[in-house]
Amino acid sequence: MASGSGTSVAQRALAGIASASFINGSLDIKVLNAKGVAAMDRGGTSDPYCIILVDGKEHARTLSIPKTVDPVWNAEFDVKLEKANRVTFQVFDKNSIGSDKLCGDADLDFHSLANGQTTSVTLPLKPDSGFLNLSVRFVSKWTSLETPEEWVNAMHHGSDLIKFTKSSTKPHPRFFRVSGDNLSLSWSSPKKAALKSRVLIDSIKEIRVGRNTKSFSRHATQHADKVDHSFSVIYGSDFETLDLVAASADEFKFWTEGLRYMSSVVGKQVAVAAGEKHAERRKRWLKEMWNMADKNKDNQLDMKEISQLLHVLNAKVSNKELKKRFAAANSDDKGTKYLDFDEFGAFYRQLTLRPEIEQLLLRYSNTEPLSLTLDEFRRFLEVEQGMAVSSSDAAALIAKHEPAVEGTKSKLLSYEGLFNFLASTDNDLFNPAHNRIYQDMSQPLTHYFVASSHNTYLLGDQLRSESSVEAYVRALQNGCRCVELDCWDGEDGDPIIYHGHTLTSKIKFSDVIKAIGDYAFATSPFPVILSIENHCSVPQQKVMAQHMETILGSKLLKGDPDELRKAYPSPNDLKNKILIKGKRSGKTGMAAGPAGPADDEDSDEEDDDDEGKVKDEAAVQAAAAIKAKNQKKVTLAPELSALVVYCKAVHFKSFDDSAANGKYWEMSSFAEAKTKKFASKLPSQLIEYNKKQLSRIYPAGTRVDSSNYDPQVAWNCGSQIVALNYQTPDRSMQLNQGKFRQNGRSGVILKPYVMRKGTNFNPNDVATIPHSVRPTKLTIKIISGQQLPKPDRQTKGEIIDPYVVVEVAGIPADQKTVRTKVIDDNGFNPEWSETFTFDLRFAELAILRFVVYDKDVNSDDFIGQYTINVSDVRSGYHHVNLESERGDPLDSGTLFAHFQVTEQ
Repeated sequence: MASGSGTSVAQRALAGIASASFINGSLDIKVLNAKGVAAMDRGGTSDPYCIILVDGKEHARTLSIPKTVDPVWNAEFDVKLEKANRVTFQVFDKNSIGSDKLCGDADLDFHSLANGQTTSVTLPLKPDSGFLNLSVRFVSKWTSLETPEEWVNAMHHGSDLIKFTKSSTKPHPRFFRVSGDNLSLSWSSPKKAALKSRVLIDSIKEIRVGRNTKSFSRHATQHADKVDHSFSVIYGSDFETLDLVAASADEFKFWTEGLRYMSSVVGKQVAVAAGEKHAERRKRWLKEMWNMADKNKDNQLDMKEISQLLHVLNAKVSNKELKKRFAAANSDDKGTKYLDFDEFGAFYRQLTLRPEIEQLLLRYSNTEPLSLTLDEFRRFLEVEQGMAVSSSDAAALIAKHEPAVEGTKSKLLSYEGLFNFLASTDNDLFNPAHNRIYQDMSQPLTHYFVASSHNTYLLGDQLRSESSVEAYVRALQNGCRCVELDCWDGEDGDPIIYHGHTLTSKIKFSDVIKAIGDYAFATSPFPVILSIENHCSVPQQKVMAQHMETILGSKLLKGDPDELRKAYPSPNDLKNKILIKGKRSGKTGMAAGPAGPADDEDSDEEDDDDEGKVKDEAAVQAAAAIKAKNQKKVTLAPELSALVVYCKAVHFKSFDDSAANGKYWEMSSFAEAKTKKFASKLPSQLIEYNKKQLSRIYPAGTRVDSSNYDPQVAWNCGSQIVALNYQTPDRSMQLNQGKFRQNGRSGVILKPYVMRKGTNFNPNDVATIPHSVRPTKLTIKIISGQQLPKPDRQTKGEIIDPYVVVEVAGIPADQKTVRTKVIDDNGFNPEWSETFTFDLRFAELAILRFVVYDKDVNSDDFIGQYTINVSDVRSGYHHVNLESERGDPLDSGTLFAHFQVTEQ
C-alpha cells in the first residue's frame, strides 16, 4: 500500500503556488501585554516596549513600561500590508544611556488568520524570553489580485460568501476557504460535519458565473443587487452545485479565477500522472479515514481509535492481532501508545498485504529478495497480460511504479511496485486505446449508436419533480448527443419547458437553448440533436425559432436536406452542429400528424402513453382533454419548420413503406412496447430500417417514476437514439454508461458491421450471424475484493457480507448472470477465487456488468458497480474500480480478477 506520507498530485501541482505566500490588506492589532520578558536591568526588571515590523521595516511601536517583566500596553495599531511576507514583533528594553537591548522577538503566522475575524494570539518570544499576547483582526484587501499565486493565497485566507440553498431556507453567510494542502474547499457550518461541508478540488467540473441554477432561481429576489457577483461551483458525478455570492467584484474575481485555475492545474497534473490516479485516490481516501478517526485532532490515533476505524473499513481484526500489528508499526523510541499518520500508513500497508500478488511474484521470480527482473516482468506482461512490450517499455513501467530507488536503478520490481502497476491505469481493465476517438467517423450517422436522453429537463419523477436547465448541462457534459425539449406557451409570450399537464416546475426555453449553446460541444465535437416536442402556438413557435437562431448562431444547422445524397451525412460532416428534430410542414403550413402533449408527436402510440402519464395523479378528464387535442391539426410556424433539416419527424406506416418511400432525413419514434414487439417479431426489418433512417426509442408514459426500459433490446436491433431518463441511476443507465465509455466518451459509437451493411441478421437467431463474426469465450476469475465500503458510504453499521453478481447483456443467446458465494463479516479483503465462463456469439454487442451487494436479512444492499463493453476488456489480471450507481468512482472499493478473452 502506498505510504500515507506521500504528497498527492494536487499538492505537487500547487506546491509552487502555496510557497509563494504573501498578504494584502490590513491588520488591526492590539498589543495587550507580555509575560516573563527577559530582565535586562540590574534590578531584575526591564523597561519594555514592542515594535511591529513588516518585512523588516518598522510600522508601529508601543510606549515603554518602566521596571517590569510583565508589561501591559493595550496599544492599538492599524498596520497596512502590501504583498507582505513577514510580520515580526520585537520587545526591547528602553535604555536612557546607550542603545536599547532586544529582549526577544517572534513572527506572526498570518496564514492562520481567518479574514474578518478577531483572533487571540500568544507568541513565544525567542530566545526563551517570555510570551507576547495580542488581539489580531486581519482584513484582506482583494483588489489588484491578478496572478494565480495571489488568487490561491487569498483563497487560503478565505472570506465570507453568501450561500444559496435549494430549500426554503434563506441564503446565509458562511466562511469559505481552501485548505492549506490545496485539496478541498470548505465552509463553516453549525449543523453539518466537516466531511459534509466541503468540496474536493479534483471533483470540480466547472466554475459557472451568473445565476443559472435551481437555488438561485428559488431565491431570485435575494441579494438581487449582487447578481454580477454570483457564481456556482459545479462538482461531482451528479453535477451538484454550490451557489455563492461574493461581497465585491474583486472578491468575486479571485474566487472564480482562483478556483478555475486550481481545478485546471489539478486536472492537468492528474491527466499527466494518469498512471497514478488510483493510487492518488487511495491515498486521499486513507487520509480522509484518518481525519475522521482522529476525533480530538491531535494527529495521532490510539489503539481504540484504530480499532473503531477498522470497523468502519469493514475489517474484522482480533485484539491479539491488532496489538501485534500496532506494536510493529509503532516506531517511536519512547514507546508511546499512539500512531502518527506515517506509522499508521505502515500499519495499514501490512494489514493490506495481498497473498494473491505475492503468488504472482513467486510464479515469475527467481530473485532474492522477492522481485521481478526486467526480463521476468516482460514475461509476466506477455504471458499473463497479453501485452507485447519492448525492454525499454518494461523498464519505463518499472521506473514509474517501483517506489524503491535501488529497485529502479537495478530495474527490479518489488511486491510494492507490482501492486502499484496492477492498480494503475497502465493496467486498467478498460482498453486505453479506446479512451480516444478511434473509430471511423466518416460513415452515415445512421450507422452509429447515439447517446440520448428522454425528458432531459427533469431532475426526478414525471409528476412533481423539478425542471432544470442544469439537467441539460449535466447530460451534455456526460456525453449525451440527443436531448429532449417539451415546449409549451409561456404566460409572458416566452415559451417554457416542462412536463405538460403535471406539477413539474417550468423553465424558460431561451435559458435551455443558451445552456445547450454553451455546453453542446464541451466534451464531444459530434452533432447534438434537439428533439423538439412542440405544443406551442404559432406566435410562440416563432419566438422559439428566433431564440435558436439568435443564441445558437452558426452552430445551428439550417437549410434544406440534400436530396442528391443517398445517405445521411457523417458525424465528421456534422461536427459542431446542432440539428433540430421535429415536424417540417409542406406548402400549406399544416403538419401531417396530430398535435397535443405527446412525448413524440411523430409516434402512433403517443395517445395511449399520454393517458398513462397522468393516470396516477391527474384526473381522467385531463387525459380525455389531451386526447381531444390530439385530434386537431397543428399549424406550424414556417420559421420553426424551416429549422428542421435532417431530422424530419414522420408518422411510421410500415417497414415496407419506409424501404420503398422513406427518405434518409426522415425519422420516426417508437415507444418501448412497440420496440419490444418489433424486436421479437420483426428484428431484421428494424435493423434494415435503421441502416438508412434514424429511429428514436423512448420510455412508456406510464413510467411516472422516471424508471427506464432495457436499452439492450433496441441496441440489438440497431436503433440509434435509445433515449433514457438520465436522472435515474438504474441498471439501464449503467448499461448506457458502459456502452458509451468507448470512442473517447464522445457519445457516438459505430454499430457492428452486420448492422450497417449486407446480411439479413436476426439477433434472436444465432444461425443468421455471419461466419466473419467469431464466437468469443470470456473467462473471469473473481479473486478478491479490497476495502469495500459500507452501503451508501456509511461509517456506522455492521461489517458487510459481500458477494458479486456478474452479468452479460447482449443478444438473447449471450444473456447470462452468475454470482459468487457470500463472504461473511469481511468487506476489507474478501477472497472468492471463483471462475465463470461466458460463451458469446456476438461479443461486439455484449456489455459486462459487475455489481457488489451486501447480503442482508431483508433486502441486499448495493455497494458498487462497474459496467464495460466486452470489446473494451483487456485480458490478464486487473482491478475493477467500483463506481456508485451514478457512475462516480468510489474512493475505495475494488475487485481483483483475471480475464481471458479468446476468439474461438
